[in-house]
Amino acid sequence: MAPGVECSGWRDVLCQLPTLLGHEAEWMISGSCAMVWHGLTIEPNDIDVWCMPDHLKHLADRCGERVSQHQKAALSLESFEINVSGWRVEIVGRVYKEGGILMSVDRDMLMEARGHPLVESVEDLVAELLVLDRSSPKFDFRRAVTLSKAQRDGLRTQYVRTRLRRFGVTPSEVEYKLDLLLAQLAAQP
Repeated sequence: MAPGVECSGWRDVLCQLPTLLGHEAEWMISGSCAMVWHGLTIEPNDIDVWCMPDHLKHLADRCGERVSQHQKAALSLESFEINVSGWRVEIVGRVYKEGGILMSVDRDMLMEARGHPLVESVEDLVAELLVLDRSSPKFDFRRAVTLSKAQRDGLRTQYVRTRLRRFGVTPSEVEYKLDLLLAQLAAQP
């Protein structure tokens, strides 16, 4: 977690994950917990963990679970879930979205992650949110704008562009999404 953050509630679960999942740098915290770590004011209702796709089965075996592929809205996920102190922890290897979009963790994402346990970078979160583009109640685009604004050193748009392309977003759609994001950032004080 972030330096100086005490472990309690869902934060306590984050502190337990290295013991449960192992200390290897093959996984990282994502979703709402990562957004909170980067300064967004939201209350997580679960804990999302991204892992290297080839590491998912190892983590499932370690936790005594089985990997399954299931639908969640317009997404298909390869994942498994565990319950830790009453919190649902979803460990995901790959996310497929219509249109040939495939999101998964690679070495670059793990190298960008920070903290202990590792937390997904702002740029990777922004790219993920721009791809998911869910509306109510998530409002992914609004979250992407808020995270981008909170980035003290500025959003590295070239990295976001590269990440979107690696996820399989077409070049024209990449530019459209980034233009919308940058226009929103410029319009806000």
